Formats: sequence, structure tokens, C-alpha cells
Amino acid sequence: MAKALRSDKRSLPPIHSANNGIVFTEEDKAAAFAHSLENQCQTNIDPDADNPHLDLVEETVEEIRMAEPDKDAQIREVHPDEIREIIRLLKPRKAPGPDGIPNKALKNLSDEAIVALAGIINAMFKFRFFPAWWKEAHVIFIPKPGKNHIFPENHRPISLLSSVDKIAERVIRKRLAEFVNERGVVPDEQFGFRPQHSTSEQLLRVVEFAAKFN
Repeated sequence: MAKALRSDKRSLPPIHSANNGIVFTEEDKAAAFAHSLENQCQTNIDPDADNPHLDLVEETVEEIRMAEPDKDAQIREVHPDEIREIIRLLKPRKAPGPDGIPNKALKNLSDEAIVALAGIINAMFKFRFFPAWWKEAHVIFIPKPGKNHIFPENHRPISLLSSVDKIAERVIRKRLAEFVNERGVVPDEQFGFRPQHSTSEQLLRVVEFAAKFN
């Protein structure tokens, strides 16, 4: 995948658009891919869903989002050394996002720039604000092997985000993990997306639990 992203850009072949048939211009091809992604990413509507419960969940989330922050649960500020360690772990050959800043450039930031970046992230925590442009991505399409590449759905979309955004996201993820661990939000039975909680350990737990009833 990385090799495909680093290789020289080649023009896409004619693409079959669901609305306009075979299209040749870059604009029409982009529109065909956008239409294909929109169709593939539609929300699944379950006719048997518990709609009152779903509405309650959405209302509860909105109430939490709009509530005043808990003064006893202030987010720990990020230190420049933490930013420097995150940058050290970035893979240097990753493709950059919309801002065009590669990881190699971030690895050569001065101490002053790292301090400034830490200040930006701390300001995000203080004002509960996430820059909108960090949410933007360049979407490129990698042809799936063995498929007819004239159809947009036979390409795999890859979203290239800003590397600076990824630094901020790693800090946020770490703070969220600290919060849920301190308050016991995540139950012990939850193994997915948790460090030091492998699938084999979860299977062993299930087997031991089932053995109690034999």
C-alpha cells in the first residue's frame, strides 16, 4: 500500500459513472467516485431498531456535549516532551495530508516549534475546540487487484489526513484512556481496542466462565 502511495501518479482510465455512463475528464471521474462512496456509506436503517432507545442515547450524548466541563476532571496538559516522543514514533515515509507537511519535516522541527505545537493542543483542550481543517482529508483510490477498474467500487479509498492532526489525536486518545481507566468507565469484559487485552486472553476468559457451569 505504501509503495502505491509513493509511486508516480498515473491518470485514471475511463470510469463508469452510474449517472453518465463512461466518463473521461478528471472532474467527471471525481464525481463518479464521490457518488459511489455516497451510495456505499449510507446509514443502515434497521426496521426492528428500538427507536425510542436510540433517541434517548442521542439526547443523552447531546446533553453531555453541551454541559459545562467538570472542574474536577480537567484534562492534563501536554508537555513538549510528549509531543517530541509522538513525533519520534511517526513513520517517516507516510504520505502527507492536505497540508502537504510530511513526517520527515515534523521530525526536524525546532524546540520552539514543538513548544508552539504543545501550546496549540493545550488551547484545544481549554476551549474545547478542534480545528475544522484537521478533519479534512485527501481521498485517493487504489485499484483492487483482480477487479475491473472501470467501476469506482472496485477501488479502495484511502484517506490522507494531516500529520499534525494525528499528533493531536494521539494526545486526545491518551487522555481519554487515562480518564476511562481512572473512573472505571470501561468494563473488564471489554477487550477490543485496549492495550494488553489480546483475543487469546478473551477466549480463555470465556472458556473459564463456561467451565463453571459444567
